[in-house]
Amino acid sequence: MEQYLSCLVSTHIFSCLELKHLRLCDCCFRPPPSFHGFPNLLSLELIVKFERKHSTWGVF
Repeated sequence: MEQYLSCLVSTHIFSCLELKHLRLCDCCFRPPPSFHGFPNLLSLELIVKFERKHSTWGVF
């Protein structure tokens, strides 16, 4: 079975308010409570992989 390791996105990204395009692939992020979004973001691409555990689907 192929193993995927997620990386934790640096909290510095949440201070990049001029960010216009963002692509995240198989990562974890925890925005700070003060974060209210990217006001200039035009496109967001999220690529996620779901892992099957204990033969149960749909439980997240």
